[in-house]
Amino acid sequence: MPTIYIFPGAHKTGTSLLQSALEKCRPVLEEAGYAIARRQLFYSSGLHAGLRNRDSDLGLDVMRELAREVFMTPTLERDLVLSIENLFGEVSKHPYAQARRVLARLQDMLPDHQVRVTYFVRRQDTFLESFYVQTIHKGSDWDFSTFLDSYGEINLDWVSLLKPIRRNIPSDALDVRAF
Repeated sequence: MPTIYIFPGAHKTGTSLLQSALEKCRPVLEEAGYAIARRQLFYSSGLHAGLRNRDSDLGLDVMRELAREVFMTPTLERDLVLSIENLFGEVSKHPYAQARRVLARLQDMLPDHQVRVTYFVRRQDTFLESFYVQTIHKGSDWDFSTFLDSYGEINLDWVSLLKPIRRNIPSDALDVRAF
């Protein structure tokens, strides 16, 4: 049974580095039987929106065709590797809210594939610091207390953040690793 390996790119956990390594090793990985998603094609093809958006009118056949383009393979009956930042959504009032929808759409689109999700996480203190710095880079002028207060009752720990993913795939299909 082919597998789709998903690296959904938690905030500030080296997803860009992983994507660079996958790109650099693409010929070897493809020779070994893996099809690697082209990141820019994933975003521009409509597949990203089709997986995440509840109101997407893309049918499964159209999504399969887009997947063949994104993975640059004539057949999807092989192991697929998808490493995309924020595939399951953002950390917000409803963390990773699109996880269930994305996983369900992938399983509908690729019913003969088993799904494996590998999530890299940072230590809690470095995650919060990095997440805060990212908000500053995006133009916020908040101090750290205001930043934390803006999330209200959201529990910004990894156990809480990963619940939407854990609830939607078998427990042995989720691998959480320290970054």
